[in-house]
Amino acid sequence: DLLWEAFGDYQSPVGLRVGPSAAGGRPGRFEPRHVVSRRLSPDLDRLGAGPAGHAEARERVLLVTILNHPEILADIAEELSAAPIGSPELDGLRAVLLDIAARYADLDSVALRSHLTEGGFGDTVNRLTSRETEILEGFARASASPEEALEGFRHVLTQHSRIVQLEAEQIGRAHV
Repeated sequence: DLLWEAFGDYQSPVGLRVGPSAAGGRPGRFEPRHVVSRRLSPDLDRLGAGPAGHAEARERVLLVTILNHPEILADIAEELSAAPIGSPELDGLRAVLLDIAARYADLDSVALRSHLTEGGFGDTVNRLTSRETEILEGFARASASPEEALEGFRHVLTQHSRIVQLEAEQIGRAHV
């Protein structure tokens, strides 16, 4: 109920919405509100399979935004370090991104990706950026302005953090 109240109008990065289930289930479940398969590859659409998939999709959007706009790293480093990242692979990428940002100033996207490849994250970066055309958020794309990227990053991070927190609270209440 709390999720529905807080995020009834939330549109996830993979085109799914938070809302009551189609079968009349209780509000707060993640359910498709419209067909998304026409816009997404089957691989990316699989990420929307349940709350964990939604969380990973948001995490991917956040990290692709940084890969395409490393100039915002100085502005969001603290927020990124505190972000809840559930995927071990993406959490590792985040840690390396923050380390690179602390050691090198004024990185462009090519230099950042080069450092990530040297650090053993080339495959992860390639997987994330190969899906870039499937990411619906314009702010995450390389063509977006740094201002758009920063604003979009902060918006998705705020939504992500709130949803993860509310889901944890629901799980906690269910176990009491």
